[in-house]
Amino acid sequence: MAATLGALLQERSSAIVGRERERARLGELLEDGGPIAAYVHGLGGVGKTTLLRAFEADALAAGAETVLIDAHAVYATQNSFLHAFGATSVEQAAAALGARGERVVLLIDTYELFLAIDTWIARTFIPALPAHVRVVLAGRFAPSAEWRAYGSLLALLPVANLPHEDAVALLRGNGVDDGTARRINALCCGHALSLQLAAWALRDRPGVALEAIAAGAVGEELARLYLDGLDPPTRRALDAAALTRRTTLSLLEAMLPGEDAAAAYARLRGLPFVELDAHGLVVHDTIRAATAALLRAADPREYWRLRAAAWDRLRVELRGAPKRDLSRYTADILYLIEDQGVRQVFFPPVTGEHRVGPAHEADLDAMEALAPDFELLRAWWEAVPEAFVVTRDEQDAVTGFAIHAEPAAVSTRLLDRDPLARAWREHLRRTPVPRDQRVLFMRRSVAAYGPSAAALFLDITRRHVEMRPQLRRVYAPAVDFIDADSSCSLVIGYLPLDGVPDSVSLDFGPASVDGWLAELGARELHVQADDLEVEGLTRLEAGVLAHLRSREGRPVERAELLREVWGYDWDGGSNVVDVVVSALRRKLGDRADTLETVRGVGYRLRA
Repeated sequence: MAATLGALLQERSSAIVGRERERARLGELLEDGGPIAAYVHGLGGVGKTTLLRAFEADALAAGAETVLIDAHAVYATQNSFLHAFGATSVEQAAAALGARGERVVLLIDTYELFLAIDTWIARTFIPALPAHVRVVLAGRFAPSAEWRAYGSLLALLPVANLPHEDAVALLRGNGVDDGTARRINALCCGHALSLQLAAWALRDRPGVALEAIAAGAVGEELARLYLDGLDPPTRRALDAAALTRRTTLSLLEAMLPGEDAAAAYARLRGLPFVELDAHGLVVHDTIRAATAALLRAADPREYWRLRAAAWDRLRVELRGAPKRDLSRYTADILYLIEDQGVRQVFFPPVTGEHRVGPAHEADLDAMEALAPDFELLRAWWEAVPEAFVVTRDEQDAVTGFAIHAEPAAVSTRLLDRDPLARAWREHLRRTPVPRDQRVLFMRRSVAAYGPSAAALFLDITRRHVEMRPQLRRVYAPAVDFIDADSSCSLVIGYLPLDGVPDSVSLDFGPASVDGWLAELGARELHVQADDLEVEGLTRLEAGVLAHLRSREGRPVERAELLREVWGYDWDGGSNVVDVVVSALRRKLGDRADTLETVRGVGYRLRA
């Protein structure tokens, strides 16, 4: 097996055309006194992943150990990133990497998807790694200002389109004759993925008129040509895979009932634009987009059926997923939601224009220029500076800032001084959350213009996901959501706060972010939020049912229901539980017997 794997890696390494200079520069990471990190950047489809895999083979041949992280399979939060190493802290991840060998190379592909945690990776994660670890990042954009501190220790490798002769050589390696190769490259201009798509499309249909392809959409048009030539079983498997963030055997079983899921998985694995990572198969973005668009246009019923089937399976798997996988499953589930408001918030177009990171004292003047009310907010800075984040543009100028803090971390003196925060605290006292659930005050979010506001909003939603499953409620100023993107805030569920002027709030409910996700998906995919869905429940009835569901098959005491649903300081007596359960049974109808009374204890929802 070792020989076979080594042969495969060597084959990948030797198959790359050109890029000798880039490979030699990366090789310097393996030398004493060389750079400690490299940043590979270039257009999508230009060949960054191919270069990364070639260097992986070079590093292994030189005796190094390698670890590959693909950002497609890891949601862009600090916790999810650490979980990819089986760790819950930077120290644990650093120790795990360092223990792999005397020379270790960490490769991070599709790095543009990690821009939300770019500052943390550059300033916190990489500096904590052992001295014998080297890091290679590959993404679409040049490094942010955060990387300037690395100086000569960071090797910068811009990857451009292939020179003409290298492009022709790549096509020859794909079985294309010289004349056709030159005709193809006149259209593709050395863009690696477009060259390969053209070669694959022509393999079985040499007479295709490539010159008819519109110059502005070469990749998409070539992808369509290639897809039209696939055999039906492979095309069905690719249709399913193109709708998911990552594709697993269990997802294919759910999406393609009656078919051999293992065979479908093997067909996908054999496609040249499908990569295998630790969590499943990932289809190249260009092919994914073209495949999904074609399916939706040609067979919309099948398009929605496949997405609903994937949703149902992921929801089932989420219930039994370990905590370290929660963020990844959250990203997988959110990817299936096509609502443009949700898409804009959780999977915005990647531009690299604005990055979010911790604020520093040197940013105070810029923040004050953005917010006329900064005199009060300065008191927040003095009390909880760690609650501030800023957005920075490509010139490292501050273009926006936000303040996020849990009320327990803020002094009573500061809350008394701030009228808005004081009103939120009073509302929280009137309507408390259960003891083990958390609350977030988003005290301010202000941006100079739209892209900066979108970056801040994305950071907010990632914070929601990070705090699951304990996050219960969020408070925020209404003006921030109106200025930033009121349509996004409505989609996500922020509503005016009763009795508190100029404020909005989002209460996730007893099921926290999981329940909220279920509602988002049920609304769009027309599936049930839960397989025990009941119409017309009151808030308390829904809370009791959700809590019993989370402990399905186990007895739950009345005192626990009072604490978790009504709130830890409820003193109205335990008989309210019996009243709500009685009403809930009536609404369950012929399923009422699933809610059992456990004498002397409380209630149990039968599995």
